Amino acid sequence: MRIDETGKRYGRLVVVEVLKRSLASRFKRAKAKWLCQCDCGTRTAVFGDKLRSGQIKMCLNCERAWRNR
Repeated sequence: MRIDETGKRYGRLVVVEVLKRSLASRFKRAKAKWLCQCDCGTRTAVFGDKLRSGQIKMCLNCERAWRNR
């Protein structure tokens, strides 16, 4: 059963919609990939478990800028 993440905020990312489900061979189950919009306006695709665990909180552009400050 997929957890509906639409509209939820994770760090700088807001979940827009589900993109697809991909097969995770290690776990032998499907994982949902979500389209998220960063506060900077960039859209990025992220696996739901990465959002919920806090591993991904912003788009790659913002992460690079944050690391280089």
